[in-house]
Amino acid sequence: MLFPDVEFEITTGDLTAYLRSALSRWSGLTVAVKRPETMPQRLLTVRDDAGPPVGVGLILNRYGINAWTDDPVEAEQLVRDAIYELRLLPGVGPFKATRDFFGPTEIEDDPPFTFGETPLSHFYASFAAVVKGTSPTS
Repeated sequence: MLFPDVEFEITTGDLTAYLRSALSRWSGLTVAVKRPETMPQRLLTVRDDAGPPVGVGLILNRYGINAWTDDPVEAEQLVRDAIYELRLLPGVGPFKATRDFFGPTEIEDDPPFTFGETPLSHFYASFAAVVKGTSPTS
């Protein structure tokens, strides 16, 4: 246990809700924690890789963002838009700061995922966020 008197929420739900709202201008975008069995035309997933404590009641979580669309330029732009919005995340829920952005970088899926008959382009980015815990209630 990192801090016996501090609880940390699961934050992927907060992140997916935030990105779903922040990226609402992307028509037909699915934002989820896991890739669905049947791929949509536009998909963004959020993965929490956890991280170390950085202060009393604070952890530095690492996150991965994956985007797939049926157009490579659009897939890269979707990741860039997500990064832009994630820079505005501090102050939302338990998120106190964001930093260490990396990407977008193209990922070659083997075999490629498809939407119908069309292969999807896949781009990835990562970042870190300082997350504040809460005191457990007795």
